Amino acid sequence: MAENAIGIGIAVYLFISSILGCYVAYEKGRSQTEGFIFGLLFGPLGLLIVACLPTGDRPGRGDGGRVAMPEAKPQRTVEEEPKPVWLPNKKRRLLGEVQE
Repeated sequence: MAENAIGIGIAVYLFISSILGCYVAYEKGRSQTEGFIFGLLFGPLGLLIVACLPTGDRPGRGDGGRVAMPEAKPQRTVEEEPKPVWLPNKKRRLLGEVQE
């Protein structure tokens, strides 16, 4: 009876390690299958191996989920401000630019 419990405990332990291996591999941008196999075969040592492997080249992952910020555009100076567009008086009145 105790032998069955030990076998089930080891199976559950390795299954949890394999699921965590999938997660670590996904976050590193590597194949989830690779993480699953390392976690299943080597347990916590497999998790350490997957974590120490170089980052994969899959887009969107491998950088910890961080997204690169776009380059900031330089602010326009007063000289570069657009000139006001001529509008007929009716539209200018609607915009509140013409005082009667």
